[in-house]
Amino acid sequence: MDSFPYLLLVAAVAVVGTTDSELPCEGSNCTSTEMTTYYGEQIGFGRMDIIRASCSHLRGLKVPPNVEILMINNCTSGDLHNLPSLPKLSMLRIRNGNISELRDEQFAVMTGLGTLELRNNSIFRVSVEAFKGLPHVWRFGLHDNNLTILPDGLFHSLPELVDLDLSHNKIATLDFETFSKNPKMKLLWLRDNPLTMVLAIPLKQLIRLDLANCRPLEELQMHSAETLILTNSGVRKLDVVGSVSKLYARKNRLRYLQLDDKMSIIELTLHDNMMQTKELNKILLGMWRLQRLDLSCNLMNELPVPNSGNSDEVFFLPNLKFVNLSSNMLEYLHGDSPLMSPALNYLDLSHNRIRILDPHIFKMVNNLQYLHIEWNQIRDFRYDSLYKQQRGLKLVTLFNNLFSNGTYVTITKFFMNAGVHVNESNQDQPEVSYTTVSSMDNYELSLPDEGLMEVKAQLTETSEQNLRNGSLMIHHIKGPK
Repeated sequence: MDSFPYLLLVAAVAVVGTTDSELPCEGSNCTSTEMTTYYGEQIGFGRMDIIRASCSHLRGLKVPPNVEILMINNCTSGDLHNLPSLPKLSMLRIRNGNISELRDEQFAVMTGLGTLELRNNSIFRVSVEAFKGLPHVWRFGLHDNNLTILPDGLFHSLPELVDLDLSHNKIATLDFETFSKNPKMKLLWLRDNPLTMVLAIPLKQLIRLDLANCRPLEELQMHSAETLILTNSGVRKLDVVGSVSKLYARKNRLRYLQLDDKMSIIELTLHDNMMQTKELNKILLGMWRLQRLDLSCNLMNELPVPNSGNSDEVFFLPNLKFVNLSSNMLEYLHGDSPLMSPALNYLDLSHNRIRILDPHIFKMVNNLQYLHIEWNQIRDFRYDSLYKQQRGLKLVTLFNNLFSNGTYVTITKFFMNAGVHVNESNQDQPEVSYTTVSSMDNYELSLPDEGLMEVKAQLTETSEQNLRNGSLMIHHIKGPK
């Protein structure tokens, strides 16, 4: 995370005065110009004393015992044990220092602490009992440090922990027991760690789990999270044994996705993965609450349709409003696909190989408003019949198909006269997101849209053994944000 939120401080404290004369600062390492004491009034909560200091050495820092919020910057040396007993301290923030190591019971003299942030302090070693004596800490930030290992039981002494930020470290593995004593945790930030193994995450009340940029995390098993962020982490197998409402898994290698509670899914983003139609039939079946689906830049050659083998369960997506299928290998569309939902209002079919767009495809759609069909091979387009069927259309994008110039002008005029906006953006070949195969991590290759699909298709035919032993690398060069 780029910022550690302190809503209590920002929203509730109004600074009404500043003084340097009362500063308890002594020694050459901490001058009065480096330290400021804020006295604020907090409506409804009484007086709150805040100290903000910039000291090169903690030994020279003297803090009044009644301080409630202490923020220290640029501490280049000194032992945290030099901090005095501060029974009223509710928030401690130490940033941009050089602490390097946290020893046993490092903050035990601050028994009332609720928020602890140690961002960007070059911490690389933490004792297993470093946080013993902090029963009330609920928000904890250790982001932007050099941690490689989390000792077994490190967070067991923090039973009230709700928000934990470990992002931007060098952590490679997470054991099943790492968070087993933190049942109240709701926010867990792990992005930008080189994770190779996660032995399940047992937390059941997570609101957000952020595992973005955690390459090379090939497999992940977890329990539940309202929102799971798994962008650009190299994952090819994901198993959620609980529930997830919003899954963002852009730029991975996913070919296997197991979701036990499909009824919980509302948003599913699988842009730039290795998904094929046959896998999607199984994945989407039962997602009755799904509203947003992004399958752009995958390996679909046709739309998923009901399978007679699934007669015991109806394949229907009644709440699906947004569907992005751009940059696949679609040639023909099926009107009986559950993706053509009655609730659908946004559909992107651009950058495929579609030849015919029959209005019959949208027979189940009640209110289509946005339609993207640019960069296909469409010659036959019964645009007038489409509009009679979809009177709610607001925008159509259809450039770079196989229409003659005259036909394109005719279609454009028809929609404009009907009050439908026709997007006539730059018709030159744009750069598109693509994935290529190489034995080198940084290999780059410029491919047109069709080349992208061929390369991905070839990759799916490669043996699973090659994928397991890592001889094939998926390297994402550029894609939409």
